[in-house]
Amino acid sequence: MAARTRRPLDSTPTTEPLLYDRDQLCEMLNTSRATLDRSQSAGKLPRPLRLGGQRRWRAEEVREWIRAGMPSRDEWERRQRHAAG
Repeated sequence: MAARTRRPLDSTPTTEPLLYDRDQLCEMLNTSRATLDRSQSAGKLPRPLRLGGQRRWRAEEVREWIRAGMPSRDEWERRQRHAAG
């Protein structure tokens, strides 16, 4: 009878990131960097955070924004304020 070999456990974390960088957001939205930059300039994306001179988007906010139908930034922020209270 042959001995069973055990596969090592994958040590790579499988958790979602808390923040998306530009490339991750492009992948999430299936769009190019140029289109993402134009959308950002036109106010069509949620407002990013600025960290060390780079833009980052809150992952949970992006997922909620997509579920809400990807409204403009102004509309999204209005909805957020209304939901808060």
